[in-house]
Parts: sequence; C-alpha cells; structure tokens
Amino acid sequence: MLLRILLGRGFELRRELQQLRRKLQLVFEFELQFVFQFQLQRLTARTARRRSRK
Repeated sequence: MLLRILLGRGFELRRELQQLRRKLQLVFEFELQFVFQFQLQRLTARTARRRSRK
C-alpha cells in the first residue's frame, strides 16, 4: 500500500519535472535567441561605423 503511494508520487514528480524542464528549455532558447540577436545588432552596428569612417 505504502509502496504504491510512493510509486504514484514518484511518477507524478517525474512528470512535473519533465514539464518544468520543457518550460526551462523554452525560456533558455528564448533567452539565447534574444542574446544572439543583440550581439548581431552590435556587430552590424560596429561594421557600419567602420564603413562610414572610410
């Protein structure tokens, strides 16, 4: 009886963990995308400044 309860809880916990991991992955991918775009903008701005100097 107790074992069955523990196993049920473990299954629920594992499912919650998977959902959490999925959410975290989405957030992480979003952050990465944002950082990447920001860096790209800085790079293009830098090269544009270099071109305007010449």
